[in-house]
Amino acid sequence: MDITVELVAFVACAALIAAVVRLYDTPVTKAAFVPFAQAFGGSLVAAALTVWMLSANGDVELNYENFIVLAGASVGGLSLVRAIVEQAAPKKAE
Repeated sequence: MDITVELVAFVACAALIAAVVRLYDTPVTKAAFVPFAQAFGGSLVAAALTVWMLSANGDVELNYENFIVLAGASVGGLSLVRAIVEQAAPKKAE
């Protein structure tokens, strides 16, 4: 798989849409930089993993159908990424 500017923009746009969807999902997150950056970072990881999995079947075509798949997987994958991060974070003493 060749990493091109178009592919990076494709992944970044899908991750941005997933981050915006997450902020308006229940519970609604207040508009602040840190929650948005966390949502965007998690979406970006999920989108990159999705493109990697799609590329296992051949070349990734930059079309509307794959963009919808990528954005949807980013929204759903964000939950998985956040759960992994929460489990890996050191526990606070109570």
